[in-house]
Amino acid sequence: TSVEILNTTINNVTIGVNVTNMTFDGVSTGSVVVTDTSGKILANGQLTDSYVELQIPATTSGEVEVIVTYLENDIYLSSNATNSSATPSKENITVINVTKLPTTTSVEILNTTLGNVTIGVNVTNMTGNLVDKGSVVVYDEDDNVLVDSTPLVNGRANIKVPAMIGGELDIRVEYQENDYYYASNATNSSAIPARENITVINVTKMPTTTTAEVLNHTAGNVTVHVVVTNMTDDFVTSGKVAVKDSTTGSVLTEKALTNGTANITIPVSNTDTLRVIVEYQENDYYYASNATNSSATSPGDENITVIDVVKQNATITIALNNDSIVIGDSVVISGVVRDGQGNTVTSGRVLVDVDGNQKTVSITDSKYTLEYTPTEIANYTVVATYLGNDTVNNATSRTLRFTVGKIPTKTSVSIINTTVGNVTIRVNVTNTTDVNVIKGNITVYDMNGNALVNKSLTDGTADIVIPVEHDGLINVIVSYDENDLYLSSNATNSSAAGTPSEEVIVIDVAKQNATITIRIDDDNVTIGDKVTLNGVVTDGMGNPVKDGNVTLSIDGVNYTTKLNNGRYTLENVTSKAGIITINATYNGKEGVINPATSTNVNLTVNKKEASVSATQVGNTPGNTTLEVKVTDNDGNPVNEGNVVVTLPNGTSVTAPVVNGTALVPLDTTPGTVTVNVTYNGTPTYDKQTTSTSVSTVKLNTTIPLDKIKDVTYGDNVTIHGSLADQNGRDIANANITITVNGRKYNTTTNKAGEYTLSYTTNVSGVNNVTVSYAGDNIYNPAGNNTTFTVNKKEVVMDVQQKGNQSGNTSIEVKVTDNEGRPVKNGTVIVTLPDGTNVTAPVVNGTAVVPLNTTPGTIKVNVTYNGTGEYDKKTTSATVTTAKINTTIPTNTIKNVTIGEKVTISGKLLDANNRTISNANITVKVNNKSYTTTTNGRGEYSLSYTTVDSGVNNVTVSYAGNKTYNPSSNSTTFIVKVNSTIKSKQTGSNVGNTSIQVNITDTNGNKVPNGTVTVTDEDGNVIGTGVVRNGTADVKLDVPAGKQNITITYNGNDLTNPVTMKQSITVNKNNAKITIEPIENIT
Repeated sequence: TSVEILNTTINNVTIGVNVTNMTFDGVSTGSVVVTDTSGKILANGQLTDSYVELQIPATTSGEVEVIVTYLENDIYLSSNATNSSATPSKENITVINVTKLPTTTSVEILNTTLGNVTIGVNVTNMTGNLVDKGSVVVYDEDDNVLVDSTPLVNGRANIKVPAMIGGELDIRVEYQENDYYYASNATNSSAIPARENITVINVTKMPTTTTAEVLNHTAGNVTVHVVVTNMTDDFVTSGKVAVKDSTTGSVLTEKALTNGTANITIPVSNTDTLRVIVEYQENDYYYASNATNSSATSPGDENITVIDVVKQNATITIALNNDSIVIGDSVVISGVVRDGQGNTVTSGRVLVDVDGNQKTVSITDSKYTLEYTPTEIANYTVVATYLGNDTVNNATSRTLRFTVGKIPTKTSVSIINTTVGNVTIRVNVTNTTDVNVIKGNITVYDMNGNALVNKSLTDGTADIVIPVEHDGLINVIVSYDENDLYLSSNATNSSAAGTPSEEVIVIDVAKQNATITIRIDDDNVTIGDKVTLNGVVTDGMGNPVKDGNVTLSIDGVNYTTKLNNGRYTLENVTSKAGIITINATYNGKEGVINPATSTNVNLTVNKKEASVSATQVGNTPGNTTLEVKVTDNDGNPVNEGNVVVTLPNGTSVTAPVVNGTALVPLDTTPGTVTVNVTYNGTPTYDKQTTSTSVSTVKLNTTIPLDKIKDVTYGDNVTIHGSLADQNGRDIANANITITVNGRKYNTTTNKAGEYTLSYTTNVSGVNNVTVSYAGDNIYNPAGNNTTFTVNKKEVVMDVQQKGNQSGNTSIEVKVTDNEGRPVKNGTVIVTLPDGTNVTAPVVNGTAVVPLNTTPGTIKVNVTYNGTGEYDKKTTSATVTTAKINTTIPTNTIKNVTIGEKVTISGKLLDANNRTISNANITVKVNNKSYTTTTNGRGEYSLSYTTVDSGVNNVTVSYAGNKTYNPSSNSTTFIVKVNSTIKSKQTGSNVGNTSIQVNITDTNGNKVPNGTVTVTDEDGNVIGTGVVRNGTADVKLDVPAGKQNITITYNGNDLTNPVTMKQSITVNKNNAKITIEPIENIT
């Protein structure tokens, strides 16, 4: 078999196959099949005179590897086309380099107008047919992208090309290479070879239309509204409009368009007829155009816009800086003149009329101003008139009024003194600019309108004393009186602003402050001595206060005496030692003078002396006392104060002195110490100190122990007793050591001398107890001992079997005490009938004993072996063991073609999902049995060569043994057969073309069902059919002529698909023409 590659383009890859015998003569009959390297059939056909052409489906470019095989038949053996240049492993593979389809791109220029440059692009393949996919890119001559990928629609695309200016535009139009077609450029046959890929477009500017509307025709504000559109009446988006003098052609002004319009103000300062040309200026994008005048009478005037310019109307404002002034002040009259555009007029004259008095002023700095000073107190009117100019008319303002009156005043008050008899205020009167008035009179009134006092101003100020005889709040009105030059005014109270009482001046009149002195005739005395105190009281003016009371404070005790013409005296007997603080207080006079207190003076009062002696009574700890005697200088007993005895460790013991004696108990330790004895003094007697020796001996002790009752292991016992000294007194807070079975515990006696220890028993049998007190620096040691018995606990066992399968059987033993509490430790022993012992620990009351029993029922002994805490106990139980269930899952078996091998595999598992190894497995395929064995992982596997097509039944089974129960499983897989396809043409005219397709399997049996698909050379489906009993009739939609078609049987559940190539001839249909006669023609 030899191959010739006839065509390598996508969708048209064609080979010619020639088959010869061993003498190189042509083989006249047989079939040729083309497959890919996986065995998939790509094409097939029948030899005609030893030759057949086959088309191979290829939809992408690149290398395609195929195997071309002449099929074995009754006469000839099969053979493959070989590739002599290939390696031995690939010598039967024919390699075809599939190429993309070449294209041709052409361009038609559809529009050359700037902003709408459009081209039409056609792309065809090598047969002149339009390509069915791809995109086109437009570049400038420097290969910059102007228009990115534009997709083709049925091989065509209309593309708008951006052009910024008129003139020649050079572009390159390229169809882009893709997975199906090669790229191509549109060519210019008239260009030199270097520019043959450049398409030249002569881009023309866009024509425009300009219209102008006069918006304002007043001098200084002549304004026209200009609109510029293109040929499609869309606004021109850029460019300038110039306004020219129609006579000289000079440009008066110009402005850029915004969104196709512009409002243009023409600089005109006089009134006259204005003739202008309004022209849109030509640029790179648009042609120029003029606004036209439809009312023009001559052709030369049609482009001239005529505007009748008139004067502007004016407005004038007027304002006063103040519409109410006082005589002597000026009023400023000012305003602004604006033309018809609202612009300020910056020059000119304004006539100002003030009650008939006319004055002309010039406009300066864009405003007019007149400062006018009235000479009389009266009401005035004022009006202003702008006198106009060449472009702006006259204008008159509105009329304003102002008033001239007396000078207002402001009266203010400051309070200088507020004490009774000297209440003084300072009054100041100013005008509104805070300048003091030059004359006037101040009157102070009470709230009934009675004048209390008045005084003339000097330089706008007066200090006024108001007659007041008592303290408290007084309300007055302070008034400046109106005269021929000034208006009156009252002083105001800022804290009452806005209220009816804002003109009431409130003065808080205060009493006078007094001054008081104090002195002592002797400031250092002994308790019981007499002292004399005296001093002087004066008022706020420095005068003696004639009468009143003075209170003297002596060490916090008050004494009262009378004033006599400003002086006071008091005698006092001292009753307390120390530094005594004394002061004097004048109690004041109601409504006139405040109370006053003197400075403090100190009086030193000295104590009396005392003597001390001490004697020891008793000599044991807790029974030692010092008797201390305290007397005065005359030997008389002192009946007050305390004695303090200080021990060597710094501890102090205090006792009161009663009838000259203090008994001081001492808590001393055995031995001899020296102590300090101090009488600590009183407010009457001084402190005194002496020292003496004290001797003490230790006390004996006893420690009785209560009897302890017998208990059970783990129970608590209480060890209790007491500690006392030789006098039977309890010893508290003493450390006691209790020893139980050689282990020591410490405790402390309570306030009653009792000691207690709660002890949890943990040793069975006789327990020994010893108690001991070690003594201290006060007490001698003591000890005692006893015994008690601890019995072991009994246990309760609950035995339950867990699991009943071989290898998964155990005994669960729950061990509790008599109260149902779990036993925490120990060991459980299970004894089997053969004498084997299996042991497990007790953990939190439970022991789990695993048993390796075989299926059946046995009796076992269960023993808890006891501990130091618990007794030993034994019971019996019955154990029953069953076989273990198994499962045998099967892995999915893939579907294959008859003659291929399949692997039947899976695992053997017990009920706990554990694998079972070395087990015999029976595999039955379609009633034929095979045997295999599980490996160490419990896996079984059988390789089986398929012999029967269709559904194959598989059963795997395990027979079980003395430990495991049997199990089985079933599954299926499908074995397909290859098929053969034959076809003959049954209809040959256009519109009635059909073929009959026959499909059989490898055994020659008719395939019962499935579908057939027929495609043309381009892979387009041209007909389909349904297979019934090996045959499918297919009607084809094809044009006249020779047609190469591909017929594919698509396979079914039991049959593989197959494809073949066939050529058919389609005839045109005969036509029939008839002529109908036309009747009744004249």
